[in-house]
Parts: sequence; C-alpha cells; structure tokens
Amino acid sequence: MKKSLKYLGMFLLTVLIITGCGKKEERKAEDVLKEAEGKLDAANSYKVDVKVNMGMNVSGISANYDMDMNYDVYYNDKDNKDFVSHYIVKVPIANTEEEIYIERNGNKSTSYTKNDGKWVYENEEVLEELADLNINQFNFDYSSVRYEESDKEGYKKIVATITSDDINKMIETLKPLLGESISDEDLNQLKDFKLDTDFIINYYLKNDEIEIMEMDMSDLMNELLSKPLQDAIASNDNDNSLELESLKNMKMTFKLSATIKDVNKLDKITIPEEVKKNATKMTEDEVEAKI
Repeated sequence: MKKSLKYLGMFLLTVLIITGCGKKEERKAEDVLKEAEGKLDAANSYKVDVKVNMGMNVSGISANYDMDMNYDVYYNDKDNKDFVSHYIVKVPIANTEEEIYIERNGNKSTSYTKNDGKWVYENEEVLEELADLNINQFNFDYSSVRYEESDKEGYKKIVATITSDDINKMIETLKPLLGESISDEDLNQLKDFKLDTDFIINYYLKNDEIEIMEMDMSDLMNELLSKPLQDAIASNDNDNSLELESLKNMKMTFKLSATIKDVNKLDKITIPEEVKKNATKMTEDEVEAKI
C-alpha cells in the first residue's frame, strides 16, 4: 500500500510539472509596470529614439508628416535635478535637422540650439515646484493596467489606460504652478477646462524593463482643439468665419512611439567648448519661434 501511494505521489508530481501547475503565478501587470518605471526613473543615463506621426484632414484635404527625435540624457545627481541632454530632431518632410544641448541645474537651465548653421543659447528659470515635479505626484490610476498578447516578438506587452480623470487631476496639480509661466488669458482658459477623452499607452518589456512605448493621442488632440475652435467661431464676426467653420470639422492624428536603450550605459555628456564659446543669445523672435 505504501509503495502504491509512493508511485501515485510521483505520478501526480510529474503531472503538475508537465502541465505547469507547479509554476509560480505570474506577477500582476500593475506591479511589473510600476517596478519597471521605477528602474527607468532611477537610471543615470539612457538613449531614446522617438517617432511622431502627425496628420490632419480639413474638408477632405489631408496632410501628414513624420518627425524623428533622438536624444541622450545623463544625470549628474541621484535626484535628476542636474543633467545634460543632447537632442537631434529631424523632420523628413521639411528635410530639416536641429541639434540641441540642454544643461540644467535645479530650476535653472541653458539650452544651445543650432539654427541655420550657427549656435544660439537661451537661459531659462522656472519655479522650483515645476522643476521638482515628478510623474509620481500625479497619482495615476493603475487599475486598468493589464497584460495583452504581444504583437512584437520577444516582448511582454502591458497596456495602461490614462483616463480623462487622470489628465484632469494632472491639470489641477499644474494650475497653481503655472501662474508665472503662462499668460493670464491662458490661465483663465484653464480655469474650467475639463477633458472627457482617455488614451492608451502600450508598453513593451524585456526582462521586465521598458524598451518601447507606443501611444495614439489622436482623440485627445481633437478634443483639445475642438473647444478653442468652437469658442472662436462663436465670437467671430469677421470674414474669417467660413475658414473657422471648416476648421471645426478638422480631424487630427497624433501617434508617438519611443524606444529606450543603453540604460545606465552612456558616458557623461559634455557640451563642446566651441558650442558655448560661439553661441549667441537668442533674440526675442527666435524665442517666440521656439515656443
């Protein structure tokens, strides 16, 4: 009898191993994503390749263009307040390329931009509360985070919905900090501003680390554009009314993907001395064009 029980036990153990019933239960998607975001937030350096696709359709006429942005970031401190970043921005349809260095220390930063073959610089200072702002302060709701079957081989896919409530809470958090950064008119427009649109972020992970992020913010962009256009149409009493009316039916697409690589593998970034030496201060027109 004991011998029979022994063989029965061995048989059941073998079945459990073969069927996978003995495997450790998969971790919750929410926990995996939070941990992966924490690793990226703690990194001292990384590269990001960003691709943006923007398009619009107005009265049956469509326009579409892509933009590539490649940037490196190196943090000189653990609080991510002291860093140097280097950007290359390409707009293929316009056949343009822009190179940018940004050096930040606390709430003060200097940006160097290459325009038409020459370097210009701008000094900026923002409120310390804005400079210290962290994505974790917005308390996004992670309840919708879930696994989905990956459409990219070799990657684990986690999907998160950023709800309109999340976005509206973020706007409410920012409102008190924007008083000195934007005009009174813009601040007044934000007073009763509420959004009703959600958007989804697809995360692709390897070894539980985020390598690719994709999002389609087309619906959100269309909602952002609709209210000011409707207000402009309602208050407009000149010859532009027909033009504004056609814009009311404008549909935009805005899709973004970001590939993150070389995490914690970059050498310290330094701005070339010849850039600092030859850069001239941005004119007001150049600052306006940048905005």
